[in-house]
Formats: sequence, C-alpha cells, structure tokens
Amino acid sequence: MTSTVSWWHTAHGDFTHDLVRYLVEHHVKTKIKNGILMDRAVFKKRTCSPCEPDVIFQYVEDGKKYIYVVEVESRLTNNSEKRKTEQYKEALAGITDLIILNLDEVKDWNNLRELKNYVEARMP
Repeated sequence: MTSTVSWWHTAHGDFTHDLVRYLVEHHVKTKIKNGILMDRAVFKKRTCSPCEPDVIFQYVEDGKKYIYVVEVESRLTNNSEKRKTEQYKEALAGITDLIILNLDEVKDWNNLRELKNYVEARMP
C-alpha cells in the first residue's frame, strides 16, 4: 500500500535516528527515479512482522518492481541484526532487500555531510 501523502515524516527515535530516516526518505524522493515511500503502518497488521520499519519504499526499473525495507540502528548488536534479518525475511515475501544502517559505522554523528554520504553509499 502506497501512501496518499507524497511523503510524511514522524518522530520515531532519537534526533540522529530521525535525521538519518529523513535522509533516507529524501534520497528516495530525489535520487531514485520513480521512488515511492510506502505506508509503514501495513506492518502493524502482520502477525509475523517484527515491527514497523523505519522506511519502506519501492521503485520500478526496466519493468521490474523493487521493494526495500530500511532499518536505522544507533546501537546495532549481532543479535539484533540477526533477529531483524530473520524476522523480515519471514515476514516480507516480495521484499527485494533489508538495508540496515548501522550508525556505529559513522565516525561523526554531528557531521551532516558524513551522514548523508553514509546513507547514499548504502542505498540503491
């Protein structure tokens, strides 16, 4: 289900977490041709879904539809990464990929350019 709003951001975590979610949403709307942010609330209705994802989007290229789930993690552990990967794999038939953005890989969370480059390097 796609959102009827062109895009809408709501607070979901700490400031850096929300800023990175915004950067992902901005990337989808400005850098991915025909990128569409999808309604995250659809996951609330799935009993096998781990949670509402930070961002879910789709685009069509050469007639093929791609759907991505993006999770932003401020303190990613091996256990939480494994759990999310397993849960989304089970819950999301048809999802092209799960992108986990591990903010521990970013040296300076206060550097907007570094955060933007980090996001863009991991997005399709």
